[in-house]
This record gives sequence, structure tokens and C-alpha cells, in this order.
Amino acid sequence: MTGEYTQITYERVDHVARISLNRPQARNAQSRRLLRELDAAFTEATEDVEVRVIVLRGEGEAFSAGHDLGSAEQKADLDADPYEEGLRGSYKRSWDNNIDFTLRWRDVPKPTIAAVHGFCIFGGWMIAAAMDVVIAAEDAQFLPTKADYTWPGGGMMERWAGGALRVTLVKAEGLLAMDKGSRVTRGP
Repeated sequence: MTGEYTQITYERVDHVARISLNRPQARNAQSRRLLRELDAAFTEATEDVEVRVIVLRGEGEAFSAGHDLGSAEQKADLDADPYEEGLRGSYKRSWDNNIDFTLRWRDVPKPTIAAVHGFCIFGGWMIAAAMDVVIAAEDAQFLPTKADYTWPGGGMMERWAGGALRVTLVKAEGLLAMDKGSRVTRGP
């Protein structure tokens, strides 16, 4: 699939495969097409005997703002190739986009590194956490799961501040403190 990517970039420099999420206008929100291209790029890097390590990063100001929740590109893709209606379709969409890819990427037989900067939210964290090593830039902010809405205090009542949902983005130090960072490494 080399050269056919539109939402990621792929290049090999010496023995390093560099994969970049390339939807900076959408803060690298993950469309179905982006995830499929990412999967193809991981396969390409895995099959290339010259590649010894794979580095994943995001173009623009964020690693990934998470799932694409309805951009024009995503809607057009889903209109052209829709999922089945109802529970079966919902399950397949969830499995395909949230589980199948990340389980496969977690098992890539070459070392994988996520170079995270800016926002790394929900689906972005799913991708980053599937890598062997996560390196966080100084400006990296993580929101890995919905459960983290209540951090740092942890109380359910903190979820509502004046009727608005309180979301806390976690810096790398906070992620480590929450014991979710056994695979997160801070760079110099």
C-alpha cells in the first residue's frame, strides 16, 4: 500500500519506519480510513526486513484527539461502506476500530515507539498504549479513559462543577502517579 496513504505518512529512514498520523486539521482524529491505513503501514513495516524499529507520531499540534466523531471525511466513508444496522453493526464497528487493530499492533514483532505530543485522548491513548514504549513531550496531555474524568480527587461528585462535566487532562507525571504509566517513559 506504499504511496496510497492519504491520512498517514510512512517513510523508512535507515532501519527506522516512521509512521505519522496525518490529519492535523482534525488533530489527528481517527477515522476508519486512518485506522486502516495505520494497520497497513504496521504490516508494511513488519514485513520489511530492513526495518528494525517503528516510530509512531502525529503531525500538527496533537498526537491524536481520539476518535473521529463525525467529520465530513468520516461520514462520506461510512456512507460509501456502512456498517450493518443495529446491535451487530455497532458491535462490529466497536470491535474493528477499538479492539482488533490495537491487539494486532500490540503484537507487532518489532519494537514500537509512540512519540506523543499535545493531546492524546481516548482513541489516541489506545493507539499509544499499544506501542512498546511511549515517549511524552513536555506538552503531552493524556486522557486515557472515561474513568479519569474524576481524577485527581477521584470522587464522583467532582464530575459536576456547576452542572458541567469536569474533564482533567493528565500530564505524564500524573499518568505515572495513577499507576497507568508502567509503559510510559519521559524523555530528557
